[in-house]
Amino acid sequence: MLVVVSNRLPGAYRSAPGAPTLAATPGGLSVGFDALRKRRPVLWVGWPGSVPPSQRGEVTRRLAEDFGCAPVFLPERLVKRYYEGFCNRTLWPLFHSLPTRAAYDASEWKAYRQVNALFADRLVEITGDDDTFWIQDYHLMLVPQLLRERRPNARIGFFLHIPFPSYDTLRLLPWHREVLGGLAGADLIGFHTYDYAQAYLSCLRRLLGMDNILGEVLAGGRAFQVDVFPMGIDFGRFAAAGAEPAVVEHIERLRGRLGPRALTLSISRLDYTKGVPELLDGLELFLVEHPEWRGRFQHLLVVVPSRERVAGYRELKREIDERVGRLNGRFGTVDWTPVRYIYRYLPFEELAALYATADVALVTPTRDGMNLIAKEYLAAQPDGHGVLVLSEMAGAARELTEALIVNPNSTQEVSRALFAALVMPAAERKRRSDAMRARLQAN
Repeated sequence: MLVVVSNRLPGAYRSAPGAPTLAATPGGLSVGFDALRKRRPVLWVGWPGSVPPSQRGEVTRRLAEDFGCAPVFLPERLVKRYYEGFCNRTLWPLFHSLPTRAAYDASEWKAYRQVNALFADRLVEITGDDDTFWIQDYHLMLVPQLLRERRPNARIGFFLHIPFPSYDTLRLLPWHREVLGGLAGADLIGFHTYDYAQAYLSCLRRLLGMDNILGEVLAGGRAFQVDVFPMGIDFGRFAAAGAEPAVVEHIERLRGRLGPRALTLSISRLDYTKGVPELLDGLELFLVEHPEWRGRFQHLLVVVPSRERVAGYRELKREIDERVGRLNGRFGTVDWTPVRYIYRYLPFEELAALYATADVALVTPTRDGMNLIAKEYLAAQPDGHGVLVLSEMAGAARELTEALIVNPNSTQEVSRALFAALVMPAAERKRRSDAMRARLQAN
């Protein structure tokens, strides 16, 4: 059996009086694994959120029946230091090449080690010798080696869903050798892009003295492989969505509200790596330089809530709110505002309708491991009428080369790309879209 291991499960506990409530949790990992779980037996192991001890038995049963999952219950004393602390105050900014945002707290590192050990203990407890383990992302980078010590012959894979930093950045982490050694317990380590894989191999060589031949590393009497696996999407699901009655209804309602106006779209999770303030700067410059487009398009900005308990994310939310307000106040009229702003998670039907309707999608993170939004947008447009404006800092830019590629830190580039997208002839739109859609469908 394949055992998928991640920090969070696709089903999470919600506190409620009486019986425990479980709800599906959004996220790229859940979306990416949906198709896999339909094709073969998968046990998904992860943290279901904070669950009172009195309800853990029932939550375990419900997770198994409803989601095919097994929980790892974490002590409350560890959660904040592990998740909000080391994972998101240290690893997240450091791996996204933002070292000035990173904090180095020994107590948070200790919590990270303890949680990774709890995951390894749970895996040994509920799995067998013939199972294959696929461990996910930066939250669990010590688990491969911890599991290897307990199951020397286990088949272990690890995939990193975010960028891997350069040698000069990683060595700022006081515990970089432990992290590199933890990953080295896997048989196969996967990254989204060649750049990330090479960064990891360079760090192994320069910090641990481990060299490689074509990505194969010899260490401690065993070999492991490092390779590149760009994460794909369920192409067929998005390509066929436009024919679903609920999606058609949303599309018709959208087009009725827009009238002759073009729709430009950006969707991202609330995070400082997603480049939302920079995008708004580019949009503002566009409106200054191209006053003839005022009133002729509608930009829909969708931000999905994330990590709202972390102070930096609350501050980012406030900054986005203020920037949207200033931009609409400066350029809006009685019957038009340039930015319509939505701050919530969108269900699949609404999301697919937006993808299918939008004339331009702006996906402009300042740093992103892959970015599935760009891929979903293209898949949802069989007629190829939409134009993708894509940040060169996203892993997806390595595959989607026919997009209008921009540096998100250049307000001028974003403005110019938006104008080029809006005036692009239909034949060129389709040519670019068809090439990228064929690549996505094949992978």
